Amino acid sequence: MSEATDQAGWQNDSPVDVKKLAGLIECIKPSLTWRVLVCPQQPRRESRGEHGGKIALPETTQEAEGHLQFIGQILAVGPLAGRNERFLPPQFRDVDLKTAGPLPYAWPFAEGHWCLYGRYAGQRIEYDGIRMLIVNDDELIGRIPGPEGFRVYA
Repeated sequence: MSEATDQAGWQNDSPVDVKKLAGLIECIKPSLTWRVLVCPQQPRRESRGEHGGKIALPETTQEAEGHLQFIGQILAVGPLAGRNERFLPPQFRDVDLKTAGPLPYAWPFAEGHWCLYGRYAGQRIEYDGIRMLIVNDDELIGRIPGPEGFRVYA
């Protein structure tokens, strides 16, 4: 995984040009409430050949990888995402949430993080040719260091 990140914390191997989506992200972020905007890892279009050359993958292979996608990078997090009592450590579950101050929520996701989500999770949307998902905060399965090493299989 490339450790290089820009000033906003985005990894250089981001699946999309985040600057291209900046207007959409700022507009949609407050309305996400407990949801998260995720950009799925784009399916491979080429594979390495025997002697280091590149081989174009058939359209059916690309479609299969796109259909079975389960890895993405978080583009935006709603203001209430991860702020539910189910994300509190056990010792804080009986605290009165109305009177308690800031609590140590155990939700490990933030913008720029790579995550795993369920195959059928979320609402699929497309903006300016870029496919994205809007998923509930509890539909994120786990945080991963990056998409390297993962592959889809049927």
